[in-house]
Amino acid sequence: MKNINELKNKIAALEKEYGVKFSKIPEGRDEEIIIENKGTKVITIAPEKDKNASHKESPQEKAYMNEMVSIRLFKDNSRYKDDLYVAVNGENCIIKRGCWVKIKRKFAEVIDRSLIQDQATGDLMDNKAREFADESVARNI
Repeated sequence: MKNINELKNKIAALEKEYGVKFSKIPEGRDEEIIIENKGTKVITIAPEKDKNASHKESPQEKAYMNEMVSIRLFKDNSRYKDDLYVAVNGENCIIKRGCWVKIKRKFAEVIDRSLIQDQATGDLMDNKAREFADESVARNI
């Protein structure tokens, strides 16, 4: 597109072709898209950016999270036999199971948090199964 008029003409052509009407985006809501199609409005809103958020990763934090650490992932011949894919903010890696490897700390932390969550889920399932068994005995089921 060479200029704004070409863009406006393209939008008008799309509206006509698809039978929709693009509404103006309200002031201050540049993430919002409003499309009116045959009397029905479809509104999509991306999460608003927190304008008060002042935290940006400092160079020290970034360096710390990019430090290489050694880990070894459990390997068996069943559920944990394949390599593990891990992604953090668009950066990813594949980690070989069963041997010591060096990876960035940010990936190791994601794995650690995942293991903690898996443990918490297992504990919750055990507690609910125990509650069910106790309730079944209490009701003679």
